[in-house]
Parts: sequence; structure tokens; C-alpha cells
Amino acid sequence: MQQAIIDKLSDWLKLECPTHDAAAVNAMHDLILRDVVDAPVAVERIPGRDGLGDTVLLRAGPEQDRDGIFIITHVDTVHPIGTATGPLPVRQEGDRLYGPGSYDMKGGILVALLAMLDAARAGRIGRPVTFLLSPDEEIGSPTTRALVEEIGRRSSHALVMEPARPGGAAVTARKGV
Repeated sequence: MQQAIIDKLSDWLKLECPTHDAAAVNAMHDLILRDVVDAPVAVERIPGRDGLGDTVLLRAGPEQDRDGIFIITHVDTVHPIGTATGPLPVRQEGDRLYGPGSYDMKGGILVALLAMLDAARAGRIGRPVTFLLSPDEEIGSPTTRALVEEIGRRSSHALVMEPARPGGAAVTARKGV
């Protein structure tokens, strides 16, 4: 299982998806959604606008419009195409995996997605879960901000999968939402 997770994250890192490359961002969504096909999870794909990629929402658990858990992630990265074969190649060194987006935020997406899918498949989601895959966080969330605010208002809990600061300090604010 552990090697399968490492292999999956390696594949995700090799697929570079800078914010302004809508096709690459959408290809990342496609790769992620392969894991959702057989799960009891509803998928909503909102077409991109303003030259940016699509927004994807995954929903699991009971259908109600309040008291949910909101998991916020983003698939876009700051790295330009070519980073994974140039200055930051995808590689494993000991127990660490390096590559564009490994820390912010593909590793976080994978951890949260696997947890949600395992809980959904086991029938152990007791309140609604909404999982956002944003295409534009690295530029301040111009096409997803309103959606994040709307879902956030009706959620009782939110988990943003941003990585920790140096020393493990929690991230409590970002340039996006």
C-alpha cells in the first residue's frame, strides 16, 4: 500500500500544472478523478473561465446543506512546465519525495482524498463532506473565491490542506481564500 501511494504521488508530480495552463490543470483533475470512479462520491466539474482550468467538487456522506466538512485543496502550482525535468526533478531520497507541487499541495490532496475515499467506501461518513479541487489558488482564487465562501458559510468545519510553515507552524492565512 505504501509503495502504491508513493507511485501515485510520483505520477501526480510528473504532471505539471501551472495555474495559467488550463489544459494541464484539467489533466491533473482527470488523473485525480481516476481514483474516485468506483467510490460512493458525487463529482461536479465546473468549467473553467477566464482562461483557467475547471473547478472540481467531490461530495460524500449524507445529503444536507449544512453542518458539513469542507476540505479545500488546489491543483495549480507556481512551477512552470519543465520544472520536473529540469531544476526540480521528481525523485525519492530516503523517506522523502521531491517534485513540483509535492509540498504545496499534491501531497496534501492525496492524503485528504485517500482518507475521504476510505471513509466513504466504508460507509463511515456521518455528515456531508465537500472536497474542493481549485484551479487558481496560487493567483488568489479569482474564479473560486465566491464558491469557497458559499460552501464555507454552510460548513461547520473546514480543513485546508496547505503545508505547514518551517518548524511545523500552522498556516492560518494564504493569498487565496
